[in-house]
Amino acid sequence: MRRTRRPGRLLLLFAAAVGLLAARPAAGQEVRFVPRPDRPVERRLHRFLESGRYRLWTRDTVLARGDSVRGPVLVLGATVRSAARIEGDIYVVAGDLFLRPGGRVTGDAVVLGGGWYASSMATVEGEVVYRPNLLLRVARRGGGWEVVSVENVPKPLTFHGFYGLTFPTYDRVEAWTFGWGATARATRMAWQPSLTARVRVHTEGIRALGGSLRQSWYPTGSLRLDLEAERGTLSNEAWIRGDFSNTVAYLSGSGDYRDYYRSDRLSAGFQNTTPAGWQARLYVSREEDRSLPALELPVFFHEDSVVRTNPPVAGGKLWSARASLGWSRRTGSWRVETRAGVEAADSTVAGDFSFLVGEARLSGRTEGIPGVRLDFFALARGDLAGTAPPQRWSAIGGSGTLPTRPTLESRGARLLFGQVTLSVPISGVSVPALGSPGIFVRDAIGSAWGKGESPRFRDNVTVGVRAFLFEAGLALDPSVSDLDPTWVLSVSLPGSARR
Repeated sequence: MRRTRRPGRLLLLFAAAVGLLAARPAAGQEVRFVPRPDRPVERRLHRFLESGRYRLWTRDTVLARGDSVRGPVLVLGATVRSAARIEGDIYVVAGDLFLRPGGRVTGDAVVLGGGWYASSMATVEGEVVYRPNLLLRVARRGGGWEVVSVENVPKPLTFHGFYGLTFPTYDRVEAWTFGWGATARATRMAWQPSLTARVRVHTEGIRALGGSLRQSWYPTGSLRLDLEAERGTLSNEAWIRGDFSNTVAYLSGSGDYRDYYRSDRLSAGFQNTTPAGWQARLYVSREEDRSLPALELPVFFHEDSVVRTNPPVAGGKLWSARASLGWSRRTGSWRVETRAGVEAADSTVAGDFSFLVGEARLSGRTEGIPGVRLDFFALARGDLAGTAPPQRWSAIGGSGTLPTRPTLESRGARLLFGQVTLSVPISGVSVPALGSPGIFVRDAIGSAWGKGESPRFRDNVTVGVRAFLFEAGLALDPSVSDLDPTWVLSVSLPGSARR
């Protein structure tokens, strides 16, 4: 008796054959591309094309778990969904890359002008470079292909936030602050000059109006020159909590985790605007600073009426130069950012102060096991020479740094602080619209002190639960005999990690 083939099996065989054909290298097809000299990532793509050692995929491709593809791979205007192992780099131009659970790239994953979607259970051993706003067009040219840069001309006028309105903030020196901002650009002129204006209106305080005006020029795609004038309220503790988190904490009666001073500042300098790799900044500024009184303002669930004062700052003219160098890198399973810089002032040249202050920061996260995340942050500040004025001092203590200690208890010209957080998801639990909650353990240690003083480091361990924007837990100081835990409750927006 003769067997007949099932149509479903024939369709599967046909689909597999199409997939293998799509994954084969397209021999003899030249890919032409002329990079813009001021775009480092375009020069990187050009070097990759010049090597000529790649497989060319121009059709949507699906790679199953267990498959292995020898790279490097170039994808033009197509979508790749992969749970396989790709040996080497993969470059995706004007297309999308989906790395499914179990997918692995042993080299770099570079996605330009398309979409990057990676599962936490996928692995990229090299660097992840993702530029969704880099506009590139892929077109057939004769027997080959051409990649063309599409100039992204910004709008002549853009408003910040919602029609120029930014999120209102609340603190103990100016109560509510409402902001408005916009940027105007001369898009047809050389260097594309732009003018950015920000206005801030305060409901309390010694001055009801503040803001800034910045003129910028762009000689290249990665270099920005600035000239700025600003009148505003500043804080050296903004790294502890973002504006949103600090506002919620203060309104809820938890406390305002910043000290403030008023500053009128003029500055000029430059910075490179490359989102990854090396970043450099150099600015010269002149400022006049004033102390700010703290106000007794209405908040929810306030336990007492004691108002925490702001430390006084030194008056006079302060001329200084600031220089910093940073580096950042991101892969599929980890990312890291680091920056080091100095600020120098010399009263024999200009101003009333002489000092040299240094700062170094390190932050990042890694996810070695799917769903299990390790976040880390470290900050070092200090006067290296001369006498730093109080407006350059720093403080730690309270929720956000050392929860068992009073708010900003430790203060001085020198500060060391480090924090590591391990978070593990609660498997099988998911809250609609909020996602899966997790358990976290955090260890933080730090101290702030002045000249002639010795640092007194405090260690805090916090254990709790995080869900969506909220964290709740118990903190204790393991160095004391009375392990009286402190309740910790905080809220933060996604992407508001300290920097």
